[in-house]
Amino acid sequence: MIYASSEPHPGAFPAPPAEDTWEKIVDFGPENTAVISLISFNGYLYAATERFGGFEVWRSNAQAPDDPTDEWTQVVSGGAGDAWNAWGGTTEVFNDQLYVGSMSLPIPPLGPKGFDLIRIDTGDHWELIVGSYKPRAPTVPRGPPLSGWPAGFANPLNFYCWSLEEHCGYLYLGTFDASAFLRYIAPEMIESLLDEETLASIAEELRNSGLDEQYVQELLEILDEGDLATLIQKLWQYLGGADLWKSCDGVHWIPVSLNGFDNPSNYGFRTLVSTSDGLYVGTANPWEGCEVWLGTKGTVVSCEEDGDVRFEFYPNENVYVKGKSFPPCKDVMIYVIPDGSDPEPENDVDNTGSPGKTDICGKLPVTLVWEAPLDLGEYDVWVDVNQNGEFDCCDVYVAKAVTCYMFTVVPEYPLGTVASVIAMVGSLAVFALKKKRHSGILVIRW
Repeated sequence: MIYASSEPHPGAFPAPPAEDTWEKIVDFGPENTAVISLISFNGYLYAATERFGGFEVWRSNAQAPDDPTDEWTQVVSGGAGDAWNAWGGTTEVFNDQLYVGSMSLPIPPLGPKGFDLIRIDTGDHWELIVGSYKPRAPTVPRGPPLSGWPAGFANPLNFYCWSLEEHCGYLYLGTFDASAFLRYIAPEMIESLLDEETLASIAEELRNSGLDEQYVQELLEILDEGDLATLIQKLWQYLGGADLWKSCDGVHWIPVSLNGFDNPSNYGFRTLVSTSDGLYVGTANPWEGCEVWLGTKGTVVSCEEDGDVRFEFYPNENVYVKGKSFPPCKDVMIYVIPDGSDPEPENDVDNTGSPGKTDICGKLPVTLVWEAPLDLGEYDVWVDVNQNGEFDCCDVYVAKAVTCYMFTVVPEYPLGTVASVIAMVGSLAVFALKKKRHSGILVIRW
């Protein structure tokens, strides 16, 4: 059930109210034993529940969450087609759709199963993004996963979708991976979980997993031979530690880490927080203690037309940039800003900015950003990733990425070749001193 307070209390530590100001909004019945997640979406309040028989998702019919009503609409039932999904554990809004990640546990006789991920549109229609092609405990009809990935991204020990967060145009997903516990489980217990039907299901999901073919083939051979010791070693070697995945559209997913940031004891990416500094990730690790990681944004450097990195240019040369770790297939706007000026479009040296587009791997190819003649000085490069004309957490800003120096043209001297050579050497010496004096360290602001 859900309660709402009719009157908020000001102050950081308010005194207890003189009378009860809470009123029950809805009661989902005895089979729904917990509200696991609450989120506002499309002007309504959505609740994902715990239900042993498959989680449910309900939506308020009143747009004001504090407007008491017993009439709520059931949007998802039966664990989104699989009773194994007991918890609607994690929710996040991305690209005007509500994503719900499930949690499951190995329940005899079903055995281990990875999480499912669904999304709900503004019309309350849901579709499977990640999940088993053939649910072991089917409830309501559903199609195959749109991403092509089976439950748990093909890892049956990825029990939880434990965190979801939008950051810089991506939806990030962190898991709880029980592979860390394999070292403590007796072989006979694993044998009891991995019956013939479970092994067949795992083999089918591995074939559709998209993982490295050689690794998948090794696992399939181990499954056929029933060599549990080797199976555990391989699973620990390749899958130990929580997973972190990201998607630019909610359907196509790529892994950020498959092994708890190189620590198999980091069995969960429990919390994700998007900030202007980058994406913070909080781990769960009961053996060594929890950790906090920070994922920074894309990088950009100035370069020549052939892509060779270069930070110093002459007034008669064009300036190019290139970069990596951006959202894939993304139109961006690139500005060259005089150092010390605010990152605003009107401060661009050409007053227009330069359009660019990242490739499918998120790389920014060599892009012309400033044509000769160049003005002397030091310049910053700002990549406006979401093209909103404002510097925000999605963008990349590099201080003093470009420096433009004066150079000397040696004229013809009537005194002859020797005098010309002496003049040239003198000019080069002056230039070298200037270059040495102005050289510095590239500073990247995240």
